[in-house]
Amino acid sequence: MVLASERLRISGRVVVLLVDYHVHAMGHGEREHTMADLEPFVIQAIKKGVREIGFTDHDWVCKDPDFKLFKKLQKKYPKVTIRVGLEVDHIIGREKEIASFLRNQPFDYVVGGVHHLGESRWMFDLPEHVERYNGKNIDDVYREYFETVKHAASSGLYQIMAHLDLMKVFGFRPKKRVLSLMGDLLEIIKERSLVVEINTNGLFKPVGEIYPALDILKRCFELEIPVTLSSDAHRWEDVGRELEAARSLAKKVGFRQIATFEQGKMILKKI
Repeated sequence: MVLASERLRISGRVVVLLVDYHVHAMGHGEREHTMADLEPFVIQAIKKGVREIGFTDHDWVCKDPDFKLFKKLQKKYPKVTIRVGLEVDHIIGREKEIASFLRNQPFDYVVGGVHHLGESRWMFDLPEHVERYNGKNIDDVYREYFETVKHAASSGLYQIMAHLDLMKVFGFRPKKRVLSLMGDLLEIIKERSLVVEINTNGLFKPVGEIYPALDILKRCFELEIPVTLSSDAHRWEDVGRELEAARSLAKKVGFRQIATFEQGKMILKKI
């Protein structure tokens, strides 16, 4: 295995090797788990200097993952380490259903993400639902979001928490500091030995920022919460997108290691 701390010298240049732990090969259901659909993601990872790629399709599209296919893909592309995960759309009340689906599945890790709020299951990060922000107290919406994330973190179902401040996706900002609206969420993440991802997808959303914000990452560092890197790619072209920016941000905060996973076991590697 090539470690994320290793360097590759090409034509006199030193290239930093990266990991991308949040990749959706199936997108939102427009593709399938086939060699033809998976290969472009792996090839792009190699081109971008990503040496460890984690396929994490949404649980609502990835109903029957073919783990043998990933082994076949690994054999064909030994230059990149392939991990198999899942992003679960955490909705309060789904815990037994989620646990049942995950039971005895050989995922390397599971990512918990919150995309729905309330009994109406408002998908707050979809552009077609953005009008539902109108008239709402944005501080209250942030509180509800972080309470749901806290529920996910406390569930014992996940190893990585995704796009921790996703609520900022459209640029709606609370009046109070985000850290104060999070309550004890980060302490729970620490207590549960979870990982927070540095997700570059926000750079390409209306907010134009990496998830999570710098002050959240600084608090993660203070609490010694591990981080990992991800593009949240839903197209093969986006694999590895701006991961060097994510790595630089991690180092700026003080992190010198990132978290990777193999069969549920966290492995910290130098950056």
